[in-house]
Amino acid sequence: MNAALLRQAVAQAGDGLLLADSAGVVLYANAAFARMAGRRAEDLHGRLFDTSFVMDRTPDDVRLDLRRTITNDRVWRGELSGTTRDGAPFAWRASVNPFRDDTGSPAGYLVVCQDAGARDELEARLRQSQKMEAVGRLAGGIAHDFSNLLTVIAGCSEQLTAALVDQPELRGAVDGVKDAAGRATSLTRQLLAFSRRQVLAPEALDVNLVAADVTALLQRLIGRHIQLVTDLSRRPARVSADRSQLEQILMNLAINARDAMPRGGRLTIGTELADLDAAFAARHPGMAPGRYVLLTVEDQGCGMDPEVMTHLFEPFFTTKPDGKGTGLGLSTTYGIVKQSEGYIYATSEVGAGSRFTVCLPRLDEAPGREHTPGQFVAATPPESAGSGEVLLVVDEDQHARELACRALRERGYLVLEASNATAALQAMERRGGHVDLVLADLAAARGDGRAWAADLRRTRPGARVMFMAASGAPADASGVLVGKPFTPEQLAAAVRRALEGPHSPAGAAAAGA
Repeated sequence: MNAALLRQAVAQAGDGLLLADSAGVVLYANAAFARMAGRRAEDLHGRLFDTSFVMDRTPDDVRLDLRRTITNDRVWRGELSGTTRDGAPFAWRASVNPFRDDTGSPAGYLVVCQDAGARDELEARLRQSQKMEAVGRLAGGIAHDFSNLLTVIAGCSEQLTAALVDQPELRGAVDGVKDAAGRATSLTRQLLAFSRRQVLAPEALDVNLVAADVTALLQRLIGRHIQLVTDLSRRPARVSADRSQLEQILMNLAINARDAMPRGGRLTIGTELADLDAAFAARHPGMAPGRYVLLTVEDQGCGMDPEVMTHLFEPFFTTKPDGKGTGLGLSTTYGIVKQSEGYIYATSEVGAGSRFTVCLPRLDEAPGREHTPGQFVAATPPESAGSGEVLLVVDEDQHARELACRALRERGYLVLEASNATAALQAMERRGGHVDLVLADLAAARGDGRAWAADLRRTRPGARVMFMAASGAPADASGVLVGKPFTPEQLAAAVRRALEGPHSPAGAAAAGA
């Protein structure tokens, strides 16, 4: 064995390693152990092991068990805690291993230590990450179901409004229902953002330019009592992201900072380019090492204690008074970042402000459109009526399916319906394959838009497909997309666009307002 290589490996080990003779005198300590003990390695040599630090926080029964175990020539494992010579507390997960010389006589002990505090923090972050994943799945499922319900409520309200044109007192009641449905839709979309199921339109863009563009808006948003400062990288900070959602991240974090500084202060928005290594990623579960753009938002506000930090990104968690916030701002930000394949974390101390850091994967190529999912339908075009085109509506939710079919029939379309993918193919067979447009809910299409569309086009080449999605669409979903909940007019507008748009497997995207 190469002795020099072995010495280097031991000296550079991440765990603390200490070698002591049978009397407890330190023969060797590597750099990691010296750092954990708050001493220089050379200062430990020749000293008694237990005089290098004070195990005053280690219970008496643990210390007694340690002595008894190693005296009986057995390996001891447990946790040691106490105070270093410079007064700093420590907590180590340790193993004390007795060893013998060539003659078989007791020769000393090998002590291996890990920083229990760092490990406990990492385990806590991992548990928090797993909890956020579970809460996200729950939120996404709830939002999916509510989107279907709101589609029916909004659609029926629109139809009632049209039917009550001569009864203003009843129209007022229906308008109240529509207004409530609109507010519920907004909350549902925030839940979808948290659960990473909203529809995104990613493009290659420079975070510096986006931050600069929204500066004026943010200043009006936070008020004149807060100074807004930007510290942007001189180099292009290119990422693939949805511009509107990146702006939403900045606004959410700015509002959070504003609320933390009711008496004023400074809000700093910064960007920098960083290569984050495996060690950094290991300290942040859920993150991968790589090349990133770091977007930071820092305030001089009241700061947060560790308990608040634990729940920071959970939906509906807020420290604000009743009526002052929904508790969805930071959870929405978390969801947008994660759906953009990024990572977000915060550092804060009570009375010392907070700093949020958003890490987005960096692009090296020049800015340009990376993915073109299409346009967002902001208003219904004047002409959204049909002229006898054959449509097939596929939705497992009976009420949402019936609403869509009724709305489209009223606008002059011939509408077939099916509750799942298998029934849809059977309906097409009965029509001899002649269907102008298939309008399918992603859940009814087995949840994989591209695969379902590909299967359909293999049996029906040239088929046009349009997807509905209560929980957003996968990034590679093929075909036009209309987001639930939607009104009959928004649905009709999206259908018209799908029928009149370019006949391509990768159509444009549309979303209900």
